[in-house]
Amino acid sequence: MKVPNRVKIFAWRAFKNGLPTRRNLKARHIVQEALCEWCTEGEKDVAHALYYCLSVRQSWKHYFLVLMTDDAQLDIIQLALKVMSKRKPEDLDKFFLIAWSMWHRRNHKVFENKILPTDQVIVHALILAKDYKEARFQKQNRKLSSCFSQAPPQNALKLNVDGAAFDTLNRVRVGLILRNTSCEVILVASMQENGVEIELLAILRGLQSAFP
Repeated sequence: MKVPNRVKIFAWRAFKNGLPTRRNLKARHIVQEALCEWCTEGEKDVAHALYYCLSVRQSWKHYFLVLMTDDAQLDIIQLALKVMSKRKPEDLDKFFLIAWSMWHRRNHKVFENKILPTDQVIVHALILAKDYKEARFQKQNRKLSSCFSQAPPQNALKLNVDGAAFDTLNRVRVGLILRNTSCEVILVASMQENGVEIELLAILRGLQSAFP
């Protein structure tokens, strides 16, 4: 997979059922209850935490309609195989990027008691992946890397934008992240548009949000 190493490690742990879900914690006698802390409608195993929980389920339909056509309860490996059935290698990358963002969102709630919007954490993950791929490409061509983590000059801000088109929904979604010289996130936003020139639109919307 062409994703950051942290996402590769996350995917490996998910496949091995090594994530500290409530079901796994209960099996280790760390907690007494395995019910999901978000929806309380099912035991929190890996597949529930990342996909079946009502707090995240609807967000997936914007990216993988193929997953919404099966009423059977699948595990994380079966979900990944269903995504790969379309024979697009980049789909598996996107699947685990979104899954990783959902796990990141859950950790924020558990450890910091913060509830992050699902669309924003997804956009954050997809932009990180895009910059990771660009940095790899530049490294292969022996150019100076300008990866996402590189801080902007002093007293300056760095705006990363991206756009994605969803043909089945006839919609365009634009995401942006604004960071300061300490690489701290100043602004994260996601918005839906009806456009054709998506990359230009992403830049325009990013500038409008950063400098209203």
